[in-house]
Amino acid sequence: MLVAFAAFGATGAIASKYQGWFALLPIVSFLGFGAAMLYQLFGVRCGRCRAAIGRALNGTGYLFSVPADFRFCPYCGTDLDTDINIVQQT
Repeated sequence: MLVAFAAFGATGAIASKYQGWFALLPIVSFLGFGAAMLYQLFGVRCGRCRAAIGRALNGTGYLFSVPADFRFCPYCGTDLDTDINIVQQT
């Protein structure tokens, strides 16, 4: 997501200098940023209860990283550092 965000800024600068198909570059990188944001919101899930925890991550204010105190699923309380095989057996 951070790469797509940086690419959006860089391609915006390039598109402002050149004409032609370069104007499409910021649109493509913005779509990549949007896709990464949607994945973070809906694709990041708990290994045990399969709840989408991406919204809880966005609520912390850290868009590009996971805060150190975010260690447990807010829905079921499972430690997020637990191996997935151990979680599935319980």
